[in-house]
Amino acid sequence: MSIFTTYRRAGPFAWVLGALAMAFAANVFVAIGRHSHSVSDTLYALYPFWGVTFLGWDWLVRRIAEVKT
Repeated sequence: MSIFTTYRRAGPFAWVLGALAMAFAANVFVAIGRHSHSVSDTLYALYPFWGVTFLGWDWLVRRIAEVKT
């Protein structure tokens, strides 16, 4: 099963979770960018938040797609 089939199978719930994840990521970017001194400061600070957020989003969408199958 391809990655696109998994996300299509999860349907609207995947879009809602993705929108929430992107809103959180944008909020974190603004908050961290306000206090960083360079691009590398920003990237180092973003990685723990964005990595966990989008890995968690991917995991949830895949579990939802399995349940719907």
